[in-house]
Amino acid sequence: MKQDNIQCDSRLSLVSDDFLDKVYCLGYDFYQSGQYKKALDLFQYLLSFNIFNGEYYFAIGACHQQLKEFDFAIDAFFQAAELCCREPKPLFHLAQCFLSLQYLEQAKSVLSMLLQLDVALFDAEQRDIFLQAELLLNAIHVSNNEEMENDSEY
Repeated sequence: MKQDNIQCDSRLSLVSDDFLDKVYCLGYDFYQSGQYKKALDLFQYLLSFNIFNGEYYFAIGACHQQLKEFDFAIDAFFQAAELCCREPKPLFHLAQCFLSLQYLEQAKSVLSMLLQLDVALFDAEQRDIFLQAELLLNAIHVSNNEEMENDSEY
């Protein structure tokens, strides 16, 4: 791992922030136009320059999520959440991936973690994610209760 960090640091010093920003913008444009594989390739390329950039992991996770590669998306969103620990977006998308795979307990756990973040520090978009997370967690609880009631009828 240390060797990887050294290699990453030396590669990062060879390129400008402007270059990295332009590559990111190109990847974002591919993502916005539905070319998720091309976007994914660019975001993974960017990661080779800086493995500690949570935005790159988030973008990789978003591409995998759109490609319905939920296991890969989970890994990327987990990394993004670790690197951007006060950011609700990676956790919300992580929960969505768990739900897509029918991993309800994991989704509930992640949503609960998200709801423990300090909402007062959020901007408007982040507060919206917080509210969506509350609604999603309540829907999971309602769904679980209905399943339990249906199971008890038999």
